[in-house]
Amino acid sequence: MKTPWMSKKEEQAASEELAADGGFAEQEFYNWCDANDIDRSTEGMNEDEARSFEKIKKAFTKAITEKRLIVDGSSFMYTISDRSPGAGNTLTVRTPTGRAWTALGEAKSGNDVQRIQFFIASICGVEKKDIAQITGLVMKDYKVLLGAATLFLTE
Repeated sequence: MKTPWMSKKEEQAASEELAADGGFAEQEFYNWCDANDIDRSTEGMNEDEARSFEKIKKAFTKAITEKRLIVDGSSFMYTISDRSPGAGNTLTVRTPTGRAWTALGEAKSGNDVQRIQFFIASICGVEKKDIAQITGLVMKDYKVLLGAATLFLTE
């Protein structure tokens, strides 16, 4: 991070550190995709799909760089930001099981948003009765979890 009182040498070191963190973060995202058999090649995607994939990758890598997301094989631990209820709590996002797919059908008919929220809750180990843990998240937090759900659902 650049500050007004940094020397040129300090600015360059900070810039290099951020680039290194970004490279590490991107590799961690790819490792998570690979561990979950998620195709990370944008070659077969149309323009909208490729753009969506890049946005998901950006949300993940930003959270990794900010040390809010830690990849652990096919799962990841996500620390809720200070702007959401439950700030500082950690959610563990795991590969979907049959329960997650069943959760999609438990939403009210025609309510696609609720279906996705139930799916997210399931992969985070959140009970349906505690869905407010997911629905109360600010976008900074929600879009990382929504990104994971999107990648699982499109595979």
